[in-house]
Amino acid sequence: MHFDDRSTQMLPEFSEEFAMKAQFLIAATAAAVIAIPATARTVAPAPVAPAPASTATPSPTQRVCIVDTVTGSLIPMKVCHTRADWAKMGIDPFAK
Repeated sequence: MHFDDRSTQMLPEFSEEFAMKAQFLIAATAAAVIAIPATARTVAPAPVAPAPASTATPSPTQRVCIVDTVTGSLIPMKVCHTRADWAKMGIDPFAK
Protein backbone atom coordinates (compact mmCIF):
# COMPACT_ATOMS: atom_id res chain seq x y z
CA MET A 1 0.00 0.00 0.00
CA HIS A 2 1.35 3.42 -0.97
CA PHE A 3 0.81 6.49 1.27
CA ASP A 4 0.89 10.02 0.00
CA ASP A 5 3.66 12.05 1.63
CA ARG A 6 1.35 15.03 2.09
CA SER A 7 -0.99 13.09 4.39
CA THR A 8 1.80 12.38 6.85
CA GLN A 9 2.97 15.99 7.20
CA MET A 10 3.01 17.31 10.73
CA LEU A 11 1.45 20.59 11.74
CA PRO A 12 3.88 23.22 12.98
CA GLU A 13 4.38 23.20 16.71
CA PHE A 14 3.41 26.27 18.71
CA SER A 15 4.81 27.41 22.00
CA GLU A 16 2.73 27.06 25.14
CA GLU A 17 2.75 30.85 25.50
CA PHE A 18 1.25 31.27 22.00
CA ALA A 19 -1.45 28.67 22.77
CA MET A 20 -2.39 30.46 26.00
CA LYS A 21 -2.59 33.83 24.22
CA ALA A 22 -4.79 32.31 21.52
CA GLN A 23 -7.11 30.76 24.11
CA PHE A 24 -7.33 34.06 25.98
CA LEU A 25 -8.14 35.94 22.75
CA ILE A 26 -10.88 33.46 21.86
CA ALA A 27 -12.37 33.65 25.35
CA ALA A 28 -12.27 37.47 25.39
CA THR A 29 -13.91 37.66 21.96
CA ALA A 30 -16.65 35.24 23.00
CA ALA A 31 -17.30 37.23 26.19
CA ALA A 32 -17.52 40.48 24.22
CA VAL A 33 -19.92 39.01 21.68
CA ILE A 34 -22.14 37.65 24.43
CA ALA A 35 -22.07 40.94 26.37
CA ILE A 36 -23.03 43.21 23.44
CA PRO A 37 -26.80 42.43 23.51
CA ALA A 38 -26.83 42.74 27.30
CA THR A 39 -25.49 46.29 27.16
CA ALA A 40 -27.86 47.46 24.43
CA ARG A 41 -30.46 49.83 25.81
CA THR A 42 -33.97 50.08 24.48
CA VAL A 43 -35.37 53.57 24.43
CA ALA A 44 -39.11 54.01 24.67
CA PRO A 45 -40.50 56.30 21.98
CA ALA A 46 -41.57 59.73 23.14
CA PRO A 47 -45.33 59.97 23.61
CA VAL A 48 -47.03 61.76 20.77
CA ALA A 49 -50.00 63.94 21.56
CA PRO A 50 -52.96 63.24 19.28
CA ALA A 51 -53.72 65.94 16.76
CA PRO A 52 -56.60 68.16 17.82
CA ALA A 53 -59.82 67.33 16.02
CA SER A 54 -60.55 70.04 13.54
CA THR A 55 -64.15 71.03 12.88
CA ALA A 56 -63.20 72.87 9.69
CA THR A 57 -63.67 71.06 6.38
CA PRO A 58 -60.30 70.33 4.74
CA SER A 59 -59.60 72.13 1.50
CA PRO A 60 -59.88 69.99 -1.68
CA THR A 61 -56.76 71.74 -2.98
CA GLN A 62 -54.67 70.64 0.00
CA ARG A 63 -51.72 68.55 -1.17
CA VAL A 64 -51.46 65.10 0.46
CA CYS A 65 -48.45 62.81 0.03
CA ILE A 66 -48.21 59.06 0.63
CA VAL A 67 -44.86 57.33 1.17
CA ASP A 68 -44.91 53.61 0.39
CA THR A 69 -42.26 50.94 -0.13
CA VAL A 70 -42.91 48.68 -3.09
CA THR A 71 -42.43 44.96 -2.48
CA GLY A 72 -38.99 43.90 -3.67
CA SER A 73 -37.54 47.41 -3.44
CA LEU A 74 -35.75 49.17 -0.62
CA ILE A 75 -36.45 52.61 -2.07
CA PRO A 76 -39.64 54.25 -0.76
CA MET A 77 -41.93 55.86 -3.33
CA LYS A 78 -43.53 59.23 -2.55
CA VAL A 79 -46.76 60.08 -4.40
CA CYS A 80 -48.43 63.47 -3.94
CA HIS A 81 -51.86 64.64 -5.16
CA THR A 82 -54.51 67.07 -3.98
CA ARG A 83 -57.38 65.80 -1.87
CA ALA A 84 -59.67 66.24 -4.89
CA ASP A 85 -57.35 64.10 -7.08
CA TRP A 86 -57.23 61.35 -4.45
CA ALA A 87 -61.05 61.41 -4.27
CA LYS A 88 -61.31 61.12 -8.10
CA MET A 89 -59.08 58.03 -7.92
CA GLY A 90 -61.29 56.61 -5.17
CA ILE A 91 -58.47 56.56 -2.62
CA ASP A 92 -58.69 57.89 0.92
CA PRO A 93 -55.06 58.63 1.91
CA PHE A 94 -56.09 58.95 5.58
CA ALA A 95 -57.81 55.54 5.81
CA LYS A 96 -56.06 53.10 8.11
